[in-house]
Amino acid sequence: MIIYKVMKTANILKLFSFALVLMILSCKNDVEDTPEPHVPTQIPTVSSTAFTASVSGTIDGVTYDELNSGQRGILYNEGTDGAQTYFDSWLKGNNNPGCSQVGRIKLNPGGNLEVTLTQLKPETTYTYCLYYQSRDGVTRLLGATGTFTTRAFGCTLETAEARSVGFYKAYIPGSVKAETKDLELCTVGIVLSPDAAEPTLADDHKKANPIAEDGTFDISLNELRCGTEYRFRTYLQVEHTGQLLYGPVRTLTTRHPDEQAVDLGLSVKWASCNLGAEEPQEWGGYYRWGETLPSTNADRSKYSLWNSYQNRYVDVGNNICGTEYDAAHAAMSGHWRMPAKAEIDELIGSCEMTLHTMGDGYVAEFTGNGNSICIPAAGYYNSYGFGWAYGKESDECTIVFQSGERAFYANQVGDHERWCWYAQVNPQTNQVIVSSSSGTITGDGGGIITGGSGPMTGDKGYTYEFAIPIRPVWDPNLSD
Repeated sequence: MIIYKVMKTANILKLFSFALVLMILSCKNDVEDTPEPHVPTQIPTVSSTAFTASVSGTIDGVTYDELNSGQRGILYNEGTDGAQTYFDSWLKGNNNPGCSQVGRIKLNPGGNLEVTLTQLKPETTYTYCLYYQSRDGVTRLLGATGTFTTRAFGCTLETAEARSVGFYKAYIPGSVKAETKDLELCTVGIVLSPDAAEPTLADDHKKANPIAEDGTFDISLNELRCGTEYRFRTYLQVEHTGQLLYGPVRTLTTRHPDEQAVDLGLSVKWASCNLGAEEPQEWGGYYRWGETLPSTNADRSKYSLWNSYQNRYVDVGNNICGTEYDAAHAAMSGHWRMPAKAEIDELIGSCEMTLHTMGDGYVAEFTGNGNSICIPAAGYYNSYGFGWAYGKESDECTIVFQSGERAFYANQVGDHERWCWYAQVNPQTNQVIVSSSSGTITGDGGGIITGGSGPMTGDKGYTYEFAIPIRPVWDPNLSD
């Protein structure tokens, strides 16, 4: 009986021990099914340039579906000291661990993660690791920690000789050699100056866009001064660091404005092209009265001579010919300026005018003294947009002369004799400054101008509201 009880007790102990082993094994399996909070993995591979790094790797213990539904990303830190402390801080639930973080990185079908880090510093060591966070935010995992060092920034800038140099324009080719990924984080272009021996980004500059795959580019420069020597060179600016690099300096000289002077036997010589144009049929720039730079925005609020606080125009006088407000004199200097009203009257009244097509539009050709000039029907801009400047198949084209006396002539193509001299009303005094009639031009242009509903009165400033081409004149009595 005693032996039986001992044997029974031994069996019970065996059963208990067996059950305990099963329990331990079961617990062990449960632990193995739950990912560790910091899973050792193969260190992700890195391919770096000076400013970028492409990282590719995996996180163990997470299925593809979990990665797809949760948040995945990369933590990285400049240098090696303290990086692991930042990473562990994130692991413990700190969403602002003190290091850089990029979330929602690319997930490939095989579960591999890819991310490109940008705006890095060249020749700098970074510590990094991939991370995973479940959708509910409870589970956080880190991949293996690794380091990479960015490369030195290598760049070669070339400035080529300018080509097709005109009165106001020039084309400048250049090239830049650098890693494509690094170049995407840089701005490349041309800097130029008529004064500085070595122009910088503080001088006039223009961005190159686009840049070809081989790094070459071609920049069109406009609104240059006639007869002026410019120094120019290629520049590159690293956008996230501000670093500036320059290519070699070259020079160009625009054509002298006196090459345009045409003697029609009048009191002044007339330019062969509109201001800003290289050829007679080109329209050139559109200028608001008193502004020296072209603009197609005839909105009064954008006009430099409009004082919005006093609700009136800035008074610069009634005649700006040859002054600092004269766009032709500003661009061509010397003896060049905008024409006065009397000189436009003289051109129209003393020269023979014929109308014909040139290029894609109409031109009015004025002949005198055995020479001629062609004025294109370039129309104008006003607050409603572009007006009366269409192709040669339309008769709704307008030949316009802008005067330095706050007024302009306009002639709609189709009526060689009929011109309108549009006057300017002084918004301070409400007085008509210049007046004329629409009709055949004889000498001074006639009497009082009438608008659509009677004489021009009120505060509407007609030439202020228009952006109009300018045909410069050469005045023997004017100089800088």
